[in-house]
Amino acid sequence: MVKMISNNSDKQQQQILPCIQEIDGIDQLIVVSYVFPPEMAHRTNCFLIGDKGDKKLIVDPSPFSDEEYKRLVNTLKNSFEYTYTDIFITHHHVDHVNEVQKLAREFAIPIIISEDSYGRLLKKNGPDFFANINIKFAREGDVLTHWNGQDVKVFEIPGHDEGQLALAPESMTWFLVGDLIQGEGLEPGSRASTVVIATKEGDMKKYFRTLERIIRLNPKYLLPSHGMVLKSVAPLEKTLIHRIEREQQVLKLYKQGKTPEQMTKTLYKRVNKALWPLALENIKTHLKKLEQEGLLINKQ
Repeated sequence: MVKMISNNSDKQQQQILPCIQEIDGIDQLIVVSYVFPPEMAHRTNCFLIGDKGDKKLIVDPSPFSDEEYKRLVNTLKNSFEYTYTDIFITHHHVDHVNEVQKLAREFAIPIIISEDSYGRLLKKNGPDFFANINIKFAREGDVLTHWNGQDVKVFEIPGHDEGQLALAPESMTWFLVGDLIQGEGLEPGSRASTVVIATKEGDMKKYFRTLERIIRLNPKYLLPSHGMVLKSVAPLEKTLIHRIEREQQVLKLYKQGKTPEQMTKTLYKRVNKALWPLALENIKTHLKKLEQEGLLINKQ
């Protein structure tokens, strides 16, 4: 059941963010952010995770403007009686980290992040990006807080991004999957969909392995960074099947002597051309995976 959290005052409602509870004990703030591709103004889920009196995590706060930042802070301070202890970052993309340093200083709390994401952010933004902020590196198996009394552990889930991290309780009631898949329902007509596996920071082979791993773990609910909660691993299974089918199409076109650019025009002819550069990235990472597996042979 989806539980809406709101204030009674119309003025107050204008100053806070939409918040729902699709999973009991996990608050989901819906933040307007810099979602990729940048032409579209979408939203990133900022989850609040942790039992009362335990460590309370703010997951992926990423407001895209000063006004949205103010609404986020106002919501965190005035809509809940929580003491926030840490900010948890799933990965380094801007729609997950925008204004994260400012928020960490606002609440005087540390940032929990993977070493890979930390390094990428410093390389992109300079060595002072996290100045005067306590950084905690998270690794596979770390227990960060509790949900319904259960350990909430870190999972390393590379593929979309090398340093991406996930969270899940012992019971596998839910699994916070970040950008492994996009959910549905936050944008008009949106559906659960696949994501870009970029050449510089993604790895299609690892993406396949990560999908297969979570499917085996079989959590009851998936918490994506974009869109609503998904109620089984079926979307991950569908995504894996789609990527396997796409890979076979890429391999067939490769054997016909087609370039990645030509493959894009063929395989994504019904897709908005503005998205073709993203599609090209997926094709290139499929080709890299096929090369790693020794399958790029018999070109005509």
